[in-house]
Amino acid sequence: MSNDFSTDDAVDEGICLESSSGTEKISKPGLEKNSLMYELFSVMVHSGSAAGGHYYACIKSFSDEQWYSFNDQHVSRITQEDIKKTHGGSSGSRGYYSSAFASSTNAYMLIYRLKDPTRNAKFLEVDEYPEHIKNLVQKERELEEQEKRQREIERNTCKMMDLEEVIPLDCCRLVKYDEFHDYLERSYEGEEDTPMGLLLGGVKSTYMFDLLLETRKPDQVFQSYKPGEVMVKVHVVDLKAETVAAPITVRAYLNQTVTEFKQLISKATHLPVESMRIVLERCYNDLRLLSMPSKTLKAEGFFRSNK
Repeated sequence: MSNDFSTDDAVDEGICLESSSGTEKISKPGLEKNSLMYELFSVMVHSGSAAGGHYYACIKSFSDEQWYSFNDQHVSRITQEDIKKTHGGSSGSRGYYSSAFASSTNAYMLIYRLKDPTRNAKFLEVDEYPEHIKNLVQKERELEEQEKRQREIERNTCKMMDLEEVIPLDCCRLVKYDEFHDYLERSYEGEEDTPMGLLLGGVKSTYMFDLLLETRKPDQVFQSYKPGEVMVKVHVVDLKAETVAAPITVRAYLNQTVTEFKQLISKATHLPVESMRIVLERCYNDLRLLSMPSKTLKAEGFFRSNK
């Protein structure tokens, strides 16, 4: 890929983004120097993999000679080094997708223009647009502004529900739910008077969690959910009767030992610790007997999204 090239097929300058090139020459008799010299001014980029990705454009401005990235509604100034990186290879911090699909960022279309400005078409100023284009742009801006206002309203609004006729207020509470790990991260005991803005961590465009309404029966007691715990589904297996009971949820810290975890299970199931063996199933048919009482759950292979 070259920033400058002539119609002489023998010229191959490699990757070059300099404003001038020492290899410039008159390609045909009778033509002025540089009359058929071209420069790179736009790069169409694909970021992602063969499984999917995203397209955006890098364009050099006609007015200030600076490069800009046009990525959906985001326009940002970039450097010549950013342009050079689009020749290929794995994506860095600017990549759009993670490396899970062998992601890369590659230029797939290069657009050149003559370096002679007198022979290039002049770009249109905004006030020179045809009327129907002006109207379309105005409608798009109004729609975008309307959507922006609506998002602000939704971000700053808490929907209130009248629950008193459905369930007593002391039998329900809000809990923080991590959808990615399918995990109840925490409850909010003692924070009933804390403003919602503080509980949510401020007003943001998106949140990586949900707030769920958890309910209980009048004779039940809410379990306290603390940040940093791991949530595990425990099945009690009766080897003699060859039965498997419905799962119960037990929460523990990753730095707790196997012995301490057994005590938590004993408290939840009312079974004696002495007659208990713990087998961890990390994935389908991957069973591991936890035989070292002093080892921590983390050392035994537990992690945040254990289920």
